[in-house]
Amino acid sequence: MILSQKCKAKNVPIPTLESIKNAATKTELISEWQNMLGHQLKNLPPFETFWNELPKLFQWLDGRSLG
Repeated sequence: MILSQKCKAKNVPIPTLESIKNAATKTELISEWQNMLGHQLKNLPPFETFWNELPKLFQWLDGRSLG
């Protein structure tokens, strides 16, 4: 899998939903959402929209059905 190869090359652990939910930087991500990404995305969704979609992303990464 490309993600595992990239993480290995960067010497970082493969992210999991739990590791993201429990990240020490989550508060900073929430407060800086617009500042960090607003200039990169024309229609930046609200943080809550991103956060609610994360479980689906990890299901997809794990090869599980999204149905």
